[in-house]
Amino acid sequence: MIKYNLKCISDSCNNTNSFDGWFQNISAFEEQKNSGLLTCPFCGGNEIVKNLMSPSIKSTGKITKDLHLENINEKDLSDKNLIDSKNKKNKVSVNEVHTILRSIKKEIEKNAEYVGKKFVKEVRAIKSGEAKDRPIYGHAEPKKIEELKDEGIEISSVPWIQDDH
Repeated sequence: MIKYNLKCISDSCNNTNSFDGWFQNISAFEEQKNSGLLTCPFCGGNEIVKNLMSPSIKSTGKITKDLHLENINEKDLSDKNLIDSKNKKNKVSVNEVHTILRSIKKEIEKNAEYVGKKFVKEVRAIKSGEAKDRPIYGHAEPKKIEELKDEGIEISSVPWIQDDH
C-alpha cells in the first residue's frame, strides 16, 4: 500500500489542509483520480493533487547527500560542518534540506499571495501590466510553465513539503 499526502486545489475549497489517501499502487491512484472517485473531504471537490512527499526510509546512521550548493559562502558551510574541507564536497543531511525547504515555504507564504490555479493567468497579467506587480505563488501544469519560460517570463519552482509536526 502507498500512502499519499493529498490536497484539494479547487477554487471553491477554503481549506488549506492536506489529507492522506491510501492506494494499492500509483495506477490505483491515477485510475481513481481520472474517474472522479477522489474527492476532497472538506469541500467535496475532485481537483485533488499529490503533495510533494519524501520517502519514509529507516536508517541506522545519519543520512547525507552530496549537493551542489551554489551561491552559498563556502566559509559558512565549513563553519557549520556542511562541507568537507578536505575534498570540497558538500554534505547536507536530508533533515537539514527539509528544514531549509520548510523555511523557504514559510517565507513564501508570509510574503506572497496565493493565487492557486490562476497562477499562469496572473503571471501574464502582471507581466503585461494589467495586474499589480506583487509576489505570487500557485499551481501550474508543466506545459504551462514551459510556455511562460518560452515567453521570457522567469519563474521558480520550489518543492512544497509538508510542515514539520
